Parts: sequence; C-alpha cells; structure tokens
Amino acid sequence: MLKSKYLLLHPITLSLIMVIVCTFFYKYQNDSLYLLILQLLLLMMVVIAIHEIGHLVAGLIQHAQLHFLTWWFLIAIQVNGKIKIMINENVFLALGTTKMYFKSRKDIKNLKRKLLLNYIGGPLINLVVAVIMLSYRAIEPNTQLTSSDSYSYFLILNLIIGIITLIPVEGTDGGEIVSLMKKSNAEVVDDYTVQYLYYKAIEDIQEDEFLWLEKKVTAASNDDEVFSIAILKAHYHINKKIIMRQVLH
Repeated sequence: MLKSKYLLLHPITLSLIMVIVCTFFYKYQNDSLYLLILQLLLLMMVVIAIHEIGHLVAGLIQHAQLHFLTWWFLIAIQVNGKIKIMINENVFLALGTTKMYFKSRKDIKNLKRKLLLNYIGGPLINLVVAVIMLSYRAIEPNTQLTSSDSYSYFLILNLIIGIITLIPVEGTDGGEIVSLMKKSNAEVVDDYTVQYLYYKAIEDIQEDEFLWLEKKVTAASNDDEVFSIAILKAHYHINKKIIMRQVLH
C-alpha cells in the first residue's frame, strides 16, 4: 500500500498522469482548454527553473557552495566536489528548492547581507525576465513572438512567481527575508553555524565545534534545529569510535 502511494506521488508519475488525463479529455471533448492546462504547467516549470537558477547564481557570486538543487523530477547534488544529477523522488521538492552553504567559516562574514541577497535572487530574476519581455514587446509589439499567447503566459507567470515568492509569509523567500531582518548578524551567524556543520564532512568537525554544539542544543529554538544537532552529535560519536577502532587495530 505504502509502495503504491509512494509511486503515485512520484513527480514523474504525476506528470504522466496529468498528460494522459488532459490528452484524454482533449481527444474526447475536443476542448483546447486541456491543451492550455498542459501548456501552462510546462511554462510554469520553466519559470520555476529560472527562479531556482536565480538563487543559485546569487549564491555562487558570493562564493557559496551548492548542497542540492531540485526541479521537477531532477535533483542536482554536490558529492565530493562534483555535481551529480539524480532523479527526484520527492513530490514536495518538485516545485524547486535550492540549498547552499559556505564551505569555510571565514566566508560567513556579513552573513546576513549574503543570505538576504541569496533569498532575493530567485524572485529578482523572475521580475527581471518579465521586465525584459515587457520592454521587448513595447519595442516590437507586432512580431509573431511577442503577439503569441505563449509569450503572454510566460511573462505573466514570471510576474506571478516573482511577486508571490516575495510575500512575507512563512515558507516564501519574502518570509525568510523578514525573518532575517529581525535578527542581528551575530544571531544569524549563530543559527547558520548549525547548518554549516551539518553540511560539513563529519570527520572534519573539530572538538571545539562539537563543544559548541553541546551548548547550542540546550538553547535550540525549534524541533528542526534540535534534530539537526542530534544527528550531528550521533555522527560525530560514531565517527570517533570508528577512528578509535582503526587506531587500536
């Protein structure tokens, strides 16, 4: 039962179901609305890809490292310094997620500003694309491209994604920006260090960093942070035992 549900919620499965359903109704009802739905969904995924590229570029400009980027049925993850492309099996990540981190603690100077620019990067590129398209249509209003429905849909979707993701509610880029603005740079660095250590190779975590984690867990502000710290501590102790066994043998 769980396996069937898991397969049904796979991004590729859901995409195929959508195509089959819309094609079926288009064929038997001869209604172009269903083709329009497919067109809008495809254009939306392209707009989301542009949004995630915006976050990626904003991070890379500031010398951040890619942890992973998801889009539709694909996931790009960095393993041992190389980007590996895999199939995304999580439907909740299909609408795009970009996670980046700074490899060295020296890179987290002015961290608050850097994270703000990273969160702004996604919505900004959508709005820039929309402005460019509007400008081009104003210059060349009667070409086959600028007068097409697809051009209008793509322009509007970029505007929608750019604006909606800037709305300051939980789970959006705008929400993250507001949350950052309420904190000092020192508080941001303190919170970020847990994430920095989580992405760091466990064998590279130093004793002083582990002691910092011990103190941090008592002051953790949410369940996710407690979970991340607990996982780090468990990995640290397991790795230490493995090293001790190798030394003794």
